[in-house]
Amino acid sequence: MICGEEEIDVFSPKSTELGAACLEAARDSLSWLLGQQRHDGGWKGLEDPPVAAFYKVAWPLCLMGEAAAAHRTLNYVDEHLIDADGDFSPRVHPWFKEVHHLYANAYVVIGAQKLERYGMVRRALRFLLSQQDRRHGGFYSVKTAVVKGTDLTRCPPASVGSRAWLRARSKLQRPEPAASKP
Repeated sequence: MICGEEEIDVFSPKSTELGAACLEAARDSLSWLLGQQRHDGGWKGLEDPPVAAFYKVAWPLCLMGEAAAAHRTLNYVDEHLIDADGDFSPRVHPWFKEVHHLYANAYVVIGAQKLERYGMVRRALRFLLSQQDRRHGGFYSVKTAVVKGTDLTRCPPASVGSRAWLRARSKLQRPEPAASKP
C-alpha cells in the first residue's frame, strides 16, 4: 500500500494503525452527517436544497448500516426533487446542468436500488433511458429533448461501452455456423 510518498506493508503495525485511523475518521464523519439530517430527510440549515445536496447520500448511508437515514434521504428526494418525467431538480452547479446531467441521477438510482425503492428507480430510469441515443447506445451529457435519429452531445465512454455490449449481444444471438463434415 502506498501512503503519500511512503510504501507501507499491509501487514505491518503502521498499516494496522492507518486502517484503524481511517475507520475512526469514517465513523466520525458518519456521526456528523447523521447529526445534520432533519427528520424529514432534509439538511439542517439548508432550505430549498439542490440535487447536489443529496445525490451521493443514500448509497453510502446504506453501506454504513444506516438504512433508516438512507430511506429518509430518499423520502426527501422523492417528495421534493424528482420531477414528473423522472429527472431531478433543481440543479445549481453548471457541472450538473451543462456537463454531466445524468451523473447525479445515476447515484440516486444506485442508492434507491440498494434500498429496494423500485418505484423511484422505475421513474428515474424512464428519464435516464430517454437520454440514450437510440442509434449509438451512448447517453447524452446534457438534458436533451430527444429527436429520433439525433446524435447530440453523447458521452463517448458510455457510447463505447454500449457499442461493445451491443456487439457482444449480437454475436450471442447469431446462430453458430454449421460445422463442416470431414
